[in-house]
Amino acid sequence: MPKRDELQQRMMHQVGIKRSQQGLQEMLEWLDAYRRQPASCKQSFEDKGMFEVATFITRAALTREESRGTHQRSDFLTESSSWRERTIRFCYGKMSVITQGGFCEQH
Repeated sequence: MPKRDELQQRMMHQVGIKRSQQGLQEMLEWLDAYRRQPASCKQSFEDKGMFEVATFITRAALTREESRGTHQRSDFLTESSSWRERTIRFCYGKMSVITQGGFCEQH
Protein backbone atom coordinates (compact mmCIF):
# COMPACT_ATOMS: atom_id res chain seq x y z
CA MET A 1 0.00 0.00 0.00
CA PRO A 2 1.25 3.50 -0.75
CA LYS A 3 1.89 6.03 1.96
CA ARG A 4 -1.12 8.21 2.70
CA ASP A 5 0.54 11.50 1.68
CA GLU A 6 1.71 10.02 -1.64
CA LEU A 7 -1.78 8.69 -2.36
CA GLN A 8 -3.31 12.10 -1.59
CA GLN A 9 -0.77 13.94 -3.77
CA ARG A 10 -1.32 11.64 -6.73
CA MET A 11 -5.10 11.81 -6.41
CA MET A 12 -5.01 15.62 -6.42
CA HIS A 13 -2.63 15.70 -9.39
CA GLN A 14 -4.16 12.99 -11.60
CA VAL A 15 -7.77 12.64 -10.45
CA GLY A 16 -8.49 16.16 -9.20
CA ILE A 17 -10.62 18.88 -10.78
CA LYS A 18 -8.81 18.76 -14.15
CA ARG A 19 -8.45 15.23 -15.49
CA SER A 20 -7.38 13.43 -18.64
CA GLN A 21 -7.69 9.87 -19.83
CA GLN A 22 -3.90 9.54 -19.72
CA GLY A 23 -3.62 10.81 -16.12
CA LEU A 24 -6.53 8.65 -14.95
CA GLN A 25 -5.10 5.57 -16.67
CA GLU A 26 -1.65 6.21 -15.14
CA MET A 27 -3.25 6.53 -11.70
CA LEU A 28 -5.20 3.32 -12.14
CA GLU A 29 -2.03 1.47 -13.19
CA TRP A 30 -0.18 2.88 -10.17
CA LEU A 31 -2.98 1.73 -7.86
CA ASP A 32 -3.08 -1.70 -9.50
CA ALA A 33 0.67 -2.11 -8.98
CA TYR A 34 0.16 -1.58 -5.24
CA ARG A 35 -2.83 -3.94 -5.23
CA ARG A 36 -0.57 -6.76 -6.47
CA GLN A 37 1.82 -6.27 -3.51
CA PRO A 38 1.16 -8.09 -0.25
CA ALA A 39 -0.65 -5.95 2.31
CA SER A 40 1.08 -4.99 5.52
CA CYS A 41 -0.58 -5.73 8.84
CA LYS A 42 0.77 -2.41 10.13
CA GLN A 43 -1.41 -0.36 7.82
CA SER A 44 -4.49 1.11 9.36
CA PHE A 45 -8.02 0.29 8.37
CA GLU A 46 -8.40 3.94 7.38
CA ASP A 47 -5.41 3.79 5.00
CA LYS A 48 -6.76 0.64 3.37
CA GLY A 49 -10.16 2.33 3.01
CA MET A 50 -8.58 5.41 1.44
CA PHE A 51 -6.82 3.17 -1.07
CA GLU A 52 -10.10 1.46 -2.02
CA VAL A 53 -11.97 4.77 -2.34
CA ALA A 54 -9.15 6.20 -4.49
CA THR A 55 -9.45 3.15 -6.77
CA PHE A 56 -13.25 3.53 -7.05
CA ILE A 57 -13.04 7.26 -7.79
CA THR A 58 -10.34 6.74 -10.41
CA ARG A 59 -12.24 3.93 -12.16
CA ALA A 60 -15.47 5.95 -12.13
CA ALA A 61 -13.74 9.08 -13.48
CA LEU A 62 -12.15 7.05 -16.27
CA THR A 63 -15.51 5.51 -17.19
CA ARG A 64 -17.39 8.82 -17.20
CA GLU A 65 -16.32 10.32 -20.51
CA GLU A 66 -17.55 13.88 -20.05
CA SER A 67 -16.98 17.08 -18.09
CA ARG A 68 -19.65 17.84 -15.50
CA GLY A 69 -19.80 20.55 -12.89
CA THR A 70 -16.33 21.52 -11.78
CA HIS A 71 -14.71 18.23 -12.81
CA GLN A 72 -13.22 18.69 -16.26
CA ARG A 73 -11.89 16.03 -18.60
CA SER A 74 -9.41 17.58 -21.01
CA ASP A 75 -10.32 14.89 -23.54
CA PHE A 76 -14.11 15.36 -23.11
CA LEU A 77 -14.76 19.08 -22.68
CA THR A 78 -18.57 19.09 -22.59
CA GLU A 79 -21.36 17.39 -20.70
CA SER A 80 -22.92 14.34 -22.31
CA SER A 81 -26.69 14.07 -22.29
CA SER A 82 -26.40 10.27 -22.02
CA TRP A 83 -24.74 10.63 -18.59
CA ARG A 84 -27.69 12.60 -17.21
CA GLU A 85 -29.56 9.32 -16.91
CA ARG A 86 -26.65 7.18 -15.69
CA THR A 87 -25.12 6.54 -12.31
CA ILE A 88 -21.94 4.69 -11.48
CA ARG A 89 -22.37 2.22 -8.65
CA PHE A 90 -19.88 0.08 -6.74
CA CYS A 91 -21.22 -2.97 -5.01
CA TYR A 92 -18.98 -5.61 -3.43
CA GLY A 93 -16.00 -4.19 -5.32
CA LYS A 94 -17.67 -4.36 -8.74
CA MET A 95 -18.53 -1.29 -10.76
CA SER A 96 -21.80 -0.96 -12.66
CA VAL A 97 -23.25 1.82 -14.78
CA ILE A 98 -26.96 2.05 -14.01
CA THR A 99 -29.29 3.70 -16.50
CA GLN A 100 -32.71 5.13 -15.85
CA GLY A 101 -34.20 1.81 -16.98
CA GLY A 102 -32.44 0.08 -14.09
CA PHE A 103 -30.20 -2.36 -15.93
CA CYS A 104 -26.48 -2.70 -15.25
CA GLU A 105 -23.58 -2.58 -17.68
CA GLN A 106 -20.55 -4.40 -16.26
CA HIS A 107 -17.10 -2.78 -16.68
